[in-house]
Amino acid sequence: MGSSDSNPESVANGELAHWVSKAKAGEQCAWIELDRALRPRLEAQLRARIPDALRSRFDVEDVLQSGFLEASRRLGDFEDRGEASFEAWIAEIMFNELRDKIRFHARDKRSVDREVEVASSVAARAALDSQTPSRTLVNAEAEQGLVQSMSELEDSDRTILRLRFQDGLSWAEIARRTGIAETTVRRRGTEAVEALIRNQGGPR
Repeated sequence: MGSSDSNPESVANGELAHWVSKAKAGEQCAWIELDRALRPRLEAQLRARIPDALRSRFDVEDVLQSGFLEASRRLGDFEDRGEASFEAWIAEIMFNELRDKIRFHARDKRSVDREVEVASSVAARAALDSQTPSRTLVNAEAEQGLVQSMSELEDSDRTILRLRFQDGLSWAEIARRTGIAETTVRRRGTEAVEALIRNQGGPR
């Protein structure tokens, strides 16, 4: 539709319906414009709701990325009830994503007891996971020192292991929760377990 298609000012001036329609038609550029229009308000609202104690665990960008991804998946469910309805709809998705992250990270805050619990779960469940070369983790000697090895992993890799082995989630579900591609989640989870095996003296 001429130059208006690439003009972010049009979205900011209230023409969200134009870009929502294009997004429904599969035009990825529409999401860029929707992001530009909605991000400032959404970012401010989300930032104000992140507890101080959890700000080091995740930030607003994490929520925005996963929220926009979820919105793109669920766009077919959106019902247009007027100019403000799309912003209200996507804001609800963002707040749900934020609540999920707050609940997860509040439960997942590191402590000695938590690391012991997670390490034990990884050791117990890894042998049942045919996706990873992890059977050596279940013997008693290998489990000794596993807590220390877990603490040396990157936070994101430790999170993947917890979701996989402790919560029993599929790779696809972990990808949805973390906003990381499923193939990447699977690779990083496998590599993290292999790193634990090496640290416990398992096969290289």
